[in-house]
Amino acid sequence: MKVTLEKVKFADSDTDYEFEMGLPESLEEAVEVYGEENALWLLNSGLKVKLQNAAREVFRQGKGKDEAEEAARTYRPGNTARKGAKALALELLTEKAVEIREDPDLKEKVFNAFSASKFKEVVELLEG
Repeated sequence: MKVTLEKVKFADSDTDYEFEMGLPESLEEAVEVYGEENALWLLNSGLKVKLQNAAREVFRQGKGKDEAEEAARTYRPGNTARKGAKALALELLTEKAVEIREDPDLKEKVFNAFSASKFKEVVELLEG
């Protein structure tokens, strides 16, 4: 088991609580510790979250069910099936450079949001 020091927070508190957590370092160790059925359940529960995130990103881009199902089918860990807000913001900045340059109000809002590392806000400004 690989032991790491983790932190948790509560939504209504600024306090961090620390605890040590052990995670299996191989599939074999996971089966040994949790049993085959539970190891598979743990894998699937984590995978389900990743697939939901991939589909959520597709829906957020205004695409439909077929594209979301394709994103879930083709998801592979480490691939950029789901872009982070920063990567998406940079992509949109490139695509919409002319529009930004021609709209001083949009340019100021995008500049301020990007400078403050508010990448989701940049994405919202440029997609909206």
